[in-house]
Amino acid sequence: MTNDSGASPPPCGEGAGGGGPAPGAAPIKARKPSQSRAATSWAPHDALRQKDLPRVTARSRRLRAEPTTSEARLWKALRALNREGANFRRQCALGRFVYDFGDYSARILIEVDGVVHELIDDVRLNDAKKDTDAMAMKFRLLRVSNRDVWGRLDHVVSQIRALRAAPHPDGYAVDPPRPNGSWGEGED
Repeated sequence: MTNDSGASPPPCGEGAGGGGPAPGAAPIKARKPSQSRAATSWAPHDALRQKDLPRVTARSRRLRAEPTTSEARLWKALRALNREGANFRRQCALGRFVYDFGDYSARILIEVDGVVHELIDDVRLNDAKKDTDAMAMKFRLLRVSNRDVWGRLDHVVSQIRALRAAPHPDGYAVDPPRPNGSWGEGED
């Protein structure tokens, strides 16, 4: 950039829009350490933040629209269980994670894992965090492999039925919904 007048450019901070204090203005006071941004008490990195909720919801919608072939196959079997009284949903957004399937009334979450879950350390670490979060929310988590969905679907469905029939290990009891679908908000 050349200067038409031939003069050198002004020192940093003193040019057009230079933003420094005007001559004779009171000096700007520095913040106390307790007021600085670094000292602000933010949630820890692993904690759920309000801004994460729309991201997780958007991700669950996207995953619901584009299921893997294994998820689509298991979903057909779970829909049959739904006709028997279960209430499974696809791509459940709970906390900061999205689980492949979930039955909230039975406190069950199901994850379908491919080979990548066995081979890549970052994916295994993320799976461990998902397991911890599910247990913290009093959910039971069942992990099944793609091989089981394609080779032993009947076995997977029987595992899910057994998990639904078993009492919750933490003694967490969920009232089953009434036949008309209400949860006991009031008398019928």
